[in-house]
Amino acid sequence: MFSHAKLTTAAATAALFLAGCSSPPTGSASEDDSYSIGLVSFSQANSTSNNILSGFQEVADKEGWDTTLVDAQGAPDKAIAAIQNLVGKKVDAIFYTVFPADAMAAGVLAAKNAGIPVLTAGGGLADGVQATWDFGYAQGMASAAEVMKDLGPGGNLLALGYDLGGPCSGRGQAMKEAAEKTDVNVTFQQVTIPGQVQSGQQSAQAWLAAHPADSGPNVIWACFDEPVQGVSAAVKAAGRSDVTIHGLDGPAVNLRAVQDGSQDSTVWIDAVGSGRIAAEAIPEILENGVDGAATIDEVAPFTLVTRENIEEFLAEHPEALQ
Repeated sequence: MFSHAKLTTAAATAALFLAGCSSPPTGSASEDDSYSIGLVSFSQANSTSNNILSGFQEVADKEGWDTTLVDAQGAPDKAIAAIQNLVGKKVDAIFYTVFPADAMAAGVLAAKNAGIPVLTAGGGLADGVQATWDFGYAQGMASAAEVMKDLGPGGNLLALGYDLGGPCSGRGQAMKEAAEKTDVNVTFQQVTIPGQVQSGQQSAQAWLAAHPADSGPNVIWACFDEPVQGVSAAVKAAGRSDVTIHGLDGPAVNLRAVQDGSQDSTVWIDAVGSGRIAAEAIPEILENGVDGAATIDEVAPFTLVTRENIEEFLAEHPEALQ
């Protein structure tokens, strides 16, 4: 069995909520609990964000809730505008993915002023955000430990980050902390979104040219797996067998890459499950209201997947390849 970072069950999660004494939000649901929920996607080009929202939508469909989905395309200003527009539509609650909560202040405070609770996956807690599920720092620590195994004295590391995303910010911090304890030569570089696959490929091409095979252990890491897809293409095109490649999030394409040996590790996030749990928290969040205590700061379930344990992992989680 694998060691997972566990989220509580829906029942245990509900037990974490503190009773609120605030008045119901202005957009509170009707007596039949047919809620209207605004969903703001970090980017529909990002598989993890999509899977989180897919899990949320499963519960919403089952409960008969109305949902409105907006794609922020990786741009914080678009996410803020989306939240403000949803406030104007008087939805009952808003759930967004990835963007750091402090970067969303103009949106989440507008929601709070309108009595609309905001939840986030990956954004962290802030004034106006009532619940969060984290998939950044802890997952980054697990990945960084695996990366450091491949880096001996004088090794070279290309670390691709995306500081505009809450999870990547935490993962990047974990990698910096791990690298500071070594004499690894680290190049930190930001990827662009949209275009993360191409960005990863271009960054890897330039870095590979400056770090030949005989320059020491060479490792490329990205804070999420989509740039890794571009990295793998660059490594293959360069005919390099000396480079190890690591990422996080574990979409099916990258799990298959670990399976065939073209990627060395990923950290699989139970994104769909996290989305379901977030949706199951909605009734209690609405009951607490926007002035209730911030309620959840849980770590989303994850598993470090490597070439050594990929087959065992897939036997336990066949749904990960769907």
